[in-house]
Amino acid sequence: MKKLGRFLYLHGRSIYYILAVVVGVVCGLLIANDRLSIGGAALAVILTALVPFFVMNLIAISSYSKPLVDALDVERDPYPLLKESEYLLTKTKKGLPYLTNIINYSAGLIETGQFEKALAVLQAVDFSKVPKAPPQSMLAYYINLCSACNEMGQKDQASAYYSKALASFAMIKNEAVKKQMKSTITVHTIEEHLRNEDYKEADKVLASFIPSTGRQTIDAEMLRAKVHIGLGEPEKAKEHLTFVIENGNKLNVVTQAKKILSSL
Repeated sequence: MKKLGRFLYLHGRSIYYILAVVVGVVCGLLIANDRLSIGGAALAVILTALVPFFVMNLIAISSYSKPLVDALDVERDPYPLLKESEYLLTKTKKGLPYLTNIINYSAGLIETGQFEKALAVLQAVDFSKVPKAPPQSMLAYYINLCSACNEMGQKDQASAYYSKALASFAMIKNEAVKKQMKSTITVHTIEEHLRNEDYKEADKVLASFIPSTGRQTIDAEMLRAKVHIGLGEPEKAKEHLTFVIENGNKLNVVTQAKKILSSL
């Protein structure tokens, strides 16, 4: 099922276009010979092209895309996404799939501690190949740049990318998508307060933050530890660092938490 999902992820749109063209030509010939009405032609296109397209998308998402995302967000294991997105980059060279794979690949690199490589991959994106990237994709792109720079200690650059992420977030028109991305923005708002050493404000935002995934729960605990350290409360930080170590599974943040904990 995974192989079918991958195939449909890579080729589903092309299959749809071919079906639509074939059905359109056949319907055109039938209309020209008075053997089919325009309404019947529209119904034929829906049944033989659009419906299969949605079914292919459903299979691709449920058997391929979702398990990769769940491995990272639910199981806190970034390696399946890292491996698969690296493979997909050999198959997609332009358009939104290309940018999506770059975003996923860089996320996998960041979550496995490969910050310099992630930054290089993101900065090498050729946006002439993605002329109409939606704001939610640009948001994810800038968030990953922000994360990579932040982990490398490039605070000014991280803040600049955070500002671009905020601008992209403001451009999202779909309220459902905006709501879905809100928690991601909140995590990086807290990080921005930490970069500015505004620990009380970071603590205030954290107090009302509700993580949307298991991975964000780990992020939130790590942020709480950093806030307590900044406020001079190392004993309180230890509890959150221990949670990260025990529940972070294969995320790089576990290594970071162990290092910080050993220094307290």
